[in-house]
Amino acid sequence: MFIIILTLIVLGLGVLYVRNRWFQTQHSILRQYPIMGMFRYLFEMLGPEMRQYITDSDTEGRPFSRYIYRQVVKLGKYGDNIIGFGSQRDFDKPGFYLLNKIICVSEKKLLVDNTVPFSTYTYKIKKETLISRHEDRVLTEIKPWLLKDPIIIGLEDSLIKKPWATKSPIGMSAMSFGSLGEHATQTLAYGLAKAGSWVNTGEGGISPHHFVGGGQVVFQFGPGMFGVRNEDGSFNSELFAQKVAHEQIVATEVKLAQGAKIKGGILPKEKVTQEISEIRHIPLGQDCISPNTYPHISSNEDLCNFILLLKQLSGKPVGIKIVPSQKEELYELLQVMVEMDAIPNFITIDGGEGGSGAAPQDMSDTLGLPIFAIIPTVDNALKYFGIRDRVKIFASGKLITADQIAIAISLGADCCNIARGLMMQLGCIQALKCDTNRCPVGVATQDTKLQNGLVIEEKMYRVANYIATLRKHLFALGAACGIDTPTKFSPKHIGFQGGDGIIISGKEWYRRQSERIAA
Repeated sequence: MFIIILTLIVLGLGVLYVRNRWFQTQHSILRQYPIMGMFRYLFEMLGPEMRQYITDSDTEGRPFSRYIYRQVVKLGKYGDNIIGFGSQRDFDKPGFYLLNKIICVSEKKLLVDNTVPFSTYTYKIKKETLISRHEDRVLTEIKPWLLKDPIIIGLEDSLIKKPWATKSPIGMSAMSFGSLGEHATQTLAYGLAKAGSWVNTGEGGISPHHFVGGGQVVFQFGPGMFGVRNEDGSFNSELFAQKVAHEQIVATEVKLAQGAKIKGGILPKEKVTQEISEIRHIPLGQDCISPNTYPHISSNEDLCNFILLLKQLSGKPVGIKIVPSQKEELYELLQVMVEMDAIPNFITIDGGEGGSGAAPQDMSDTLGLPIFAIIPTVDNALKYFGIRDRVKIFASGKLITADQIAIAISLGADCCNIARGLMMQLGCIQALKCDTNRCPVGVATQDTKLQNGLVIEEKMYRVANYIATLRKHLFALGAACGIDTPTKFSPKHIGFQGGDGIIISGKEWYRRQSERIAA
């Protein structure tokens, strides 16, 4: 038997040697080294997964270090992220810090709504070995940590008949059904509804999977206007009015850009199933590439007219998603909005850190400014035109921990959107294969076999736990800073340590950033 196996191995290697050496012409390495060269491709294929476990330190790794990844996952699994022996943060590097008060606010004085706890599952570690972890899944109830006073979007707008009220300052950032699979989309919908937060459809159109949890849904569409377009790609107002009439749709978000792909979204043809084709109104067998601009919008006035039209058609809040980089351009847009009384009910601002399932590398790396740099610019601009109380700011871009969310709110945001933190609750291991349809954990894929690895009834509770625990920690950070609700975070609650080690106040950082961004 041994001889037979050895003979088969030798024959197999011989066949590979002949094929790589003499018949294939694409790869120079394989022609020069027909056998050993194959190991190069093996290591290249496994590299992203293996580096995060073997060569990278806990605080290295992109887009998120193993340290941050573990803490985020623990929020969903265990309902907390307690660490031992102190922080792994490098305190010599530039960064923000929250400024605590000597006397904190007691939990009894917090403006929090914990009247209706929800049932969920958390985990308790039973036994850990070198190759496995055994855990008990425990049914429990946890507090939701909702705001006592809801954030209301569209309240003072005469065109808005149904304002959007949310008691959660944290929700889902745009992730399309198409980029995500059916299991992932449904898991998010169930979990976010349980936690009292919202789903954002992403630019891929409204699907039945977004409604399964019974929660709030924000309908986003981009320049491709998927789901509300005619065959020629133009906007279909009747179809839009019909779809946003759904009782779970609370707002519409018009995506002009996002941090990772200002060019427009890319959905490889391998992900375009029959269902996605019908939802988006796009052909099968072709890559779905969203254009970089709307066919009917070529000026600020055009955008304002479109915002007014969507408000009239829906009677629900309408917002825009932008990546502001030039102060002058932002002020020109707001000037026209004020003159035409076409003010969006909310503005979602995405930083250059924003992620995507598929985007060109050069755009992801260089287009768009960091989120903490642009929040003050937008906040200050809205104040300059006297419309800050009419427009809510939603911030997104790697804001996946409570301290980062607290800093964003301190700089001027009202709410924060999360995408990749939620993907981690679904099982994402940062394999960096979102664009290939071969996501190994069944999140960013339409392959039904791969999707079977994502069990909805399992992961939905992690999503709910993650959002509720983030809010809990946000309240705790606020209490440590002397405020009774996270909505009261302001620049005075943060400080920034520069490369020279000198601390500047949050107020000074806010002033500098709001005045100097690409002025």
